[in-house]
Amino acid sequence: MKTFITSLFLILALAFTAVAQETLKVDITKLSQQELLVYQQLKQKQAAESLSLANITPDKINTYAEVGKAFGSAFKECWSTVATDAEKFGQSDAGKMTMVLIAWKIMGDDAINLVEKSVQYAIGFPLLFVGTLFFIVVLRRQCFPRPNLVSATKVGWLTVKREYKGTLNPQWDGEAAAVVCLFYAIFVAVCSAIIFIG
Repeated sequence: MKTFITSLFLILALAFTAVAQETLKVDITKLSQQELLVYQQLKQKQAAESLSLANITPDKINTYAEVGKAFGSAFKECWSTVATDAEKFGQSDAGKMTMVLIAWKIMGDDAINLVEKSVQYAIGFPLLFVGTLFFIVVLRRQCFPRPNLVSATKVGWLTVKREYKGTLNPQWDGEAAAVVCLFYAIFVAVCSAIIFIG
C-alpha cells in the first residue's frame, strides 16, 4: 500500500508539473519599445524550449524519454501492487464473501427466477396432466353410456375374461356434464396460472 501511495504521488506530481506551464496573453499594441523587445525575447526563448521539428535535440528527446519511462514504471508498479493486493484480498474469507455478494447482486434475480419457473413447471404440468385424466374418467363413467359388466373371471396371470350384457345409462344428465366441463375449464385456468403467471 505504501508503494501504491508513493507511485500515485509521483504520477500526480509529474502530471501537475506538466500542466503548470502558464500561457500569458499580452496586448502588444500597448507595450513600449523596451517592453516589446523583452516580450519578443521571451517568445523566442519559449519557442526554443518547446519541442518541434525545428529545435529537436537528442538531449530534449532523452529528457522526454526519461519522463515517459518514469511514468511507465510508476504506473506499472502502482497497478501491479493493486493487482497483488486484490488477489490477496480475494483469497481471504472476507474477499470470498465479497465475491459471493457481488455474484449474487449480478445473478441473484436470474437464479431466483430460474428456481421459481422450475417449481411452477414441476407442479403445474403434472397437476394438469393428472387432473385432465381425472376429468376424462369422471366424464366417461358418469356422463356417457357404457357396457354393463356381468362377470370377470381370471384366466391367466395377467389375463381377465370379462362378459358384458347390455349398456348402463349415464348417472348424470347433460347439465351435470356441463358443470363438470365448467369445473374442468376452471381447473385448466388455475393450472395455467400456476405454470405461466409468477
